[in-house]
Amino acid sequence: MSEVKIERAGVFAYSPEEGTAAALMERPDTDTAQKRAAEVEELQEQIMESFDRSRIGTETTVLVEEAVCDSDIAPSTTEPSPGALVRSYAESPDVDGYILIKGGEIKANTFIDVLVTGIENGELVGEQVLI
Repeated sequence: MSEVKIERAGVFAYSPEEGTAAALMERPDTDTAQKRAAEVEELQEQIMESFDRSRIGTETTVLVEEAVCDSDIAPSTTEPSPGALVRSYAESPDVDGYILIKGGEIKANTFIDVLVTGIENGELVGEQVLI
């Protein structure tokens, strides 16, 4: 994982599925399996952080999932303003995070271009690129 740097990966401890050949294989005890999964998960978080940082300053086309008030998403925001939750080719619905667009009236279910400007609370933040 350290060498290949897969941007997105789900991690879980192995649990045998009854009736499969793998269920009959030798495997570590539950504590060891959970510890190994946690180690891989930590490594994956570092890889994902690095990937997200590499996206800062880039422009990408996104699908607007939902128009929101940015204070609903980022409670640290002192004055609420309109915004949107969007996703690019790199964010899978219901699995990965999103990109928060702050400001501007943006309609849901449309495609827009955004500039990724930073990371807040583990999620990418950007602004709409107006042509």
